[in-house]
Amino acid sequence: MNAPVRSNVVIDLTEEALIRVGGAVVDPISRDATFNGVTERLQPQNLKVLLALAKYRGQVVTRDELIALCWSSRFVGDDVINRAISTLRQFAERAGGFSIETVPRVGYRLIDPVNSRHRASRAFVVAAIVAALVAAIAVAVAIVRPPKRADAGQTLTLALLPPATDSGDSTVRKLAFATRDSLMHALSQNRFAVTLLDSRPTAGERVPDFLMSVDISRTPDKVLGNVRMEETDHHIIVYSHRFEASLEQIWSLPDQIGAQVAGSLAWTVPTLLLDRKHPSDPAVLAAQFGDPAYETVRRLAVTTPNSVVAQIVFAFQAGFGLGFMPHNDRAEALALARRAIDRAHVLAPEAPDPLIAWCVLHNKAQIIECEQRLRQARLQAPGAPWADWFMGDLLKDVGRFDEALDLAESSRAQDQYAVSKISLVLRMQEATGHPTEADALYRQTHSWWPNEGEFVWSLVSGMIDRGSHSDIERLEKELGPTNFPDGYESLSRIAAAARIRSVAAARKVCSLRATDQLKDLYCMLVFAELGDLDSSFVLADQLYPNRIGRTPAEEDRIFLDRPFVNGTEYIVGPGAAAMRRDPRYIEVARRVGLLAYWQSGGLPDFCRTRAEQTCSTLLRAR
Repeated sequence: MNAPVRSNVVIDLTEEALIRVGGAVVDPISRDATFNGVTERLQPQNLKVLLALAKYRGQVVTRDELIALCWSSRFVGDDVINRAISTLRQFAERAGGFSIETVPRVGYRLIDPVNSRHRASRAFVVAAIVAALVAAIAVAVAIVRPPKRADAGQTLTLALLPPATDSGDSTVRKLAFATRDSLMHALSQNRFAVTLLDSRPTAGERVPDFLMSVDISRTPDKVLGNVRMEETDHHIIVYSHRFEASLEQIWSLPDQIGAQVAGSLAWTVPTLLLDRKHPSDPAVLAAQFGDPAYETVRRLAVTTPNSVVAQIVFAFQAGFGLGFMPHNDRAEALALARRAIDRAHVLAPEAPDPLIAWCVLHNKAQIIECEQRLRQARLQAPGAPWADWFMGDLLKDVGRFDEALDLAESSRAQDQYAVSKISLVLRMQEATGHPTEADALYRQTHSWWPNEGEFVWSLVSGMIDRGSHSDIERLEKELGPTNFPDGYESLSRIAAAARIRSVAAARKVCSLRATDQLKDLYCMLVFAELGDLDSSFVLADQLYPNRIGRTPAEEDRIFLDRPFVNGTEYIVGPGAAAMRRDPRYIEVARRVGLLAYWQSGGLPDFCRTRAEQTCSTLLRAR
C-alpha cells in the first residue's frame, strides 16, 4: 500500500487545471464534466474531493487529508464525506473508466488504470486544446457582447458582500467574517457558485445572479445577525432573516447562520432555477417570496397564465394547504391547482415540477400513478432538487425502506442543510437499523438548527417503525421534557409497557379512541406486539379509514374530506410485523392502496429481504 499523501494545500477550483478521470474530461473552473457526448455539472464540494483523489490516483488519501484539502480543515462529519464519495461513485458509473476504492479505516483511492498509464494521452491533449479554444472564443464573445447569465439549470451565481458591523469590537468583526465564510461554505454546496466581493458592483460591472449581505451587531446581552439576499436583475429581495445568539453562544452563530440560510433556500432554489429557464414578469417573481398568502398566489396563477413559476407555486401551495382551508373552498382550490399543473406542463414540458405536484394534488391511495410520475420526473430531469426526496418519501410509505434511505441520502447530498431532507434521512436511518449513523447526524444537525423539533419527531418515528422501544426511552431521557418539540407527548410509558411485555400497562396509557396522534400509532403497534390484536385493529380502523373510491370523483371526495392522512410507513416496517400476521391486516392494506401497489410488483422489504410468511397471503388476496 502506498504511503498516505501529505498535503496542506487547499484545493481552489479557480486555480485547478483541466483533468481527465476515466472517460470524463473535467474543467474545474466551469465544473463541467464531459463524457460520452454529454456534459454534466458537478457540485463544488464533490468536485474538490474528486480533484483531491485524482491528484494522487492510485494512492490512499485519508479522510483527514480530504478534510484539509477540500474543507480547509473545518469540522466535517463522516456523513458529509460518505455522501460525497457515494455521489462520485455514481458519477464514475456514468462516465466509466475509473472507480473509487474504500480502504477500510484509512481512506479512499481513485483507481484509473488507463489514465494512470497514459497521463498525457493524445485524447487528453486534444480535449485540453479544444477546451482552451472554447474558452478563448467565450472570452472573445464576452468582449463584444453584453454578458449573458450562465445556464442556471444547475447552478446560480451568488456574491457575498463584505460583512458590515456597527461596532469597533474586534470580536464582532471576527464573528462577521466567520459568518461570511460559513455562508460561502454552505451555499457552495447548495447549487450556488459563490464568490467574495470587496464592494458592491458599480454600474457596468458584471454582476452575479444574486448578492448577499451580512450585518453583525452586538447588544449588551446578545449578538444579532441579519442576512439579506437580493436578485440583481430586478432588485427583488429573495431572502431576509434575523438571527441572534447569547454572548455565551456567539461562536456557534456563524455555522448556524450558514446552515439555516442554505437550508431555507433549498425550497427557493427550484423556483429560481425554473424562472431562469422560463422567465416571469418581475412582479410575479417578487410575489413568490416573503411567505406570500394563498390568495396572492391564486390570483397570480389566474392573471398570469403564461408564468410557469406562478402556476407551479400556486399548485404546491394549494396542495399543501388543502387541509387548512374551509371544507367548502377545497374543491375549487383543487380544480384550479390541477389546471395550473396542466398549464405548467404545456409551458415547460421538460420541468419535473408538474409531475411532482400531481402527487400532492391527488389521493394518497393513488400510489401507482404517483410513482409513475415521480419516476418520469427523475428520468427527464436528473438531479432535480426535490424529485429524489418525493420518491424516497413514497417508497417509505409502501415499505421499501432501503431504497427510501438511498434516495433520501441522494436528495440530501444536493441540499445538505434542508430540514425536510435531513429529517427523511434520520427517519430512514432509524427505520433501517442504523441508529449510530442517525445519532451522529442528529447531533451534527442539532448544532445547526438547535430549535428545530422536526428532527426529534423523525428520530422517534423511525424508532417506532423499527420497533425499538428502548431507544425511545433513551432519547426522551436524554432530551428531558423541557426540550420536547411543541405538541410532542412522551411515549416512554408505552415503550416501558412493551419492554416488560405487559398488556395491562399498555392499556393504562393507551386509549382506544384515536385522535391521530403519534401516541395512537405507537399504541396500535405495541398492542399487536403484546398479542392484543383486537385493540390494535380497533385503532387501525380509526387511523386508516378507507381511501379507495369506486370512481375518480368519489376518490376525490374522500381526498377533499381528509387531505391529511396518517402515513402508512407505520404499518409496513419491522415494528408492524405482528399486525401483518393477522388476517385483518389485508383489509387495512387494501383500503389505503397498499395491496394494489404490492400486487402490481412493488414488493415491500418485508417480502423481499425478510420474506415474512404473510407475503404469500397478501399477494394472493383480492
